[in-house]
Amino acid sequence: MYKLLKKSFLFFDSTDKKSLTILLFLYVLVGLIEIFGIASIVPFVGLLTDPEYFNNNEYVMVFKNYFSLQSNELLMVSGFILIGIFVLSNILNALVLWKTLEFGTNHSYKTSLIILEKYLKQPYKFFVNADISSLKKNILDESIRLAESIFLPMLHILSRVILLTFISILLISVNTQAFIYSLLIIGIMYLLIFVVIKNMLKKYGDIRLSANDKRFKTVNDCLNSIKDIKFYNAEKKYLTSYSQSSNIFLWLTAKKTLISTLPRYFIEIIAFGGFFSIILYLTYGSNDISTSLPTIALFILAAYRILPSMQQIFAYSSSIKFHIPALDLISKVIKLSDNASTGIEPIDSREEVIIFDNVSFSYDSNKTILNNVSFKLNNPGITAIIGSTGAGKTTLIDLLLGLYKPTTGLIKIRKLLSAHSLDKEISYVPQNISFVDDSIINNIAFGIDESLIDNGRVTDSLKAVKLDHHISTLPDGLLSEIGENGVKFSGGQLQRLGIARALYFNPQILVLDEATNALDIKTEEEILLSLKNNNPNLIIILITHRTSALKLSDNILHLSKGSLKMMDINNKDLSIEKLLKDTVYNN
Repeated sequence: MYKLLKKSFLFFDSTDKKSLTILLFLYVLVGLIEIFGIASIVPFVGLLTDPEYFNNNEYVMVFKNYFSLQSNELLMVSGFILIGIFVLSNILNALVLWKTLEFGTNHSYKTSLIILEKYLKQPYKFFVNADISSLKKNILDESIRLAESIFLPMLHILSRVILLTFISILLISVNTQAFIYSLLIIGIMYLLIFVVIKNMLKKYGDIRLSANDKRFKTVNDCLNSIKDIKFYNAEKKYLTSYSQSSNIFLWLTAKKTLISTLPRYFIEIIAFGGFFSIILYLTYGSNDISTSLPTIALFILAAYRILPSMQQIFAYSSSIKFHIPALDLISKVIKLSDNASTGIEPIDSREEVIIFDNVSFSYDSNKTILNNVSFKLNNPGITAIIGSTGAGKTTLIDLLLGLYKPTTGLIKIRKLLSAHSLDKEISYVPQNISFVDDSIINNIAFGIDESLIDNGRVTDSLKAVKLDHHISTLPDGLLSEIGENGVKFSGGQLQRLGIARALYFNPQILVLDEATNALDIKTEEEILLSLKNNNPNLIIILITHRTSALKLSDNILHLSKGSLKMMDINNKDLSIEKLLKDTVYNN
């Protein structure tokens, strides 16, 4: 229990703790009112069976004489007080339930937000190694389950325990032996059953978590590969995979519900017999049963509260035990360190823009991708990077973008000379560009609040990639939706939209990683020349395998087996065609 509370408090901030304090106060208040309601049955039944029941109570007699009440009138007053207490108790119970659910809902929202924030603060390498469908599941599903199946049950258990504590104090003060007998009948039975099933619930919880992972992964893979699934007629495989994992997930959830509910029916039978035994015990040896009726009524009414509360505690405890694996998983996410460091040092310089100083990099200790790479870029223009597959081109770009830290060596990039809030040091256009299912303007001004978007920049960016005319012919213009992953546009149009997005942020360095390979040679040449001629201070780094693009370059960085060699495009002895041929066949 201590470990459970310790992990749970990882998710509570100062505001949550204040809310918990208020809830605790409300639980105590409701418990006290419930006790007054239960206790008030004694005088009511006493008056009902014996009109002279209060004759020996001086306080009641003063009240009775002051208002000149007859015994039957006193009975009515007692009845109205009893009804009033129960009405007030139920109103407060409804209020407390609402405040508890409000806390749980807010906490579910905050937990999912915290998980997403934690993931976003992780380095790029974290996502390369992660199962993205599992991350989605944790954000969208497990965060809700924490609130619904752990945090809310803990609060409900707390409220029930407080109520049972007050009822226990009342029953002990009335008849200690009868209370102990009741406790032995009900409490020990629930405790024994829970001890027997707790390991089973934990095991089922682990399997549920794994099945939930698999069903999210299957759906994610299915929707991301829909074209291939249709082409290869692979629907059956994915339907079978989802059916199996979903069936396991839902049946385990049903089993948990059954396990947490079933003991109630068994224990109610025992409790029913037990309370009859208590009644016999209270009336044993008494010639006048009416003297025992108030106490019997008290125990019956207390049982009306005790049995549901005990069952709720058992059911909530079962839910918590079943979902402990989810709590363990999300606790590890919450403990992830925030790591936004890029491994790039800013430099104040009007000469060098990019410096790689003896940079080496390896994904693990066994394989070096880049080995002591050094170069400087200071002149605007196009620098092409070439090399065979696996030579380290994309890794070099990832290091430049700050997505990875170099294993050894230094990377330095000049600070922005512009003070405009939208300007960036580097913009990047990958071969496969990510688009959101939103408007053209929101995809170009990516991540910018709509109220802050500079429409002039958007228009200029589209002109630079020669896409402005096409977009002007669309019915909704810049507000046209591009569809999921840009499905409403061609591959070449999407690449130009990606370049327009990069230009929107007015970078001093523009990285194009095979970002023009879907364009025809003429369009590619027009766009590259436009970028070069209309942005005199822009350094363009281009990964390409096209001879036509290389001929537009000012420098070539040739990567081979992790080592780099810079070549001057103006060197008369340099043959672009031969260089590309050697890159393909001799690496």
